Amino acid sequence: MKRVSVSEFKARCLALVAEVRESGEPLLVTKRGQALVQVSPATAVERATFGCMRGTIELADPESLVQPVLDASDWESLR
Repeated sequence: MKRVSVSEFKARCLALVAEVRESGEPLLVTKRGQALVQVSPATAVERATFGCMRGTIELADPESLVQPVLDASDWESLR
């Protein structure tokens, strides 16, 4: 694993991150010889798209979606 000081990482951050992505090898960032963080390449993340939950819920009564919850006689504004 490649080691780099925090000051060098600050100066060359974008280039070092690109190097990690291309090589796949993690990078250890150190301060005074002590490990601070490890930069590793990201794993593939599946994109969530519109409709990804389609088919996971089943309605007992689909008609209940279009019916009013209360009768019109129960509405105060119609009295």
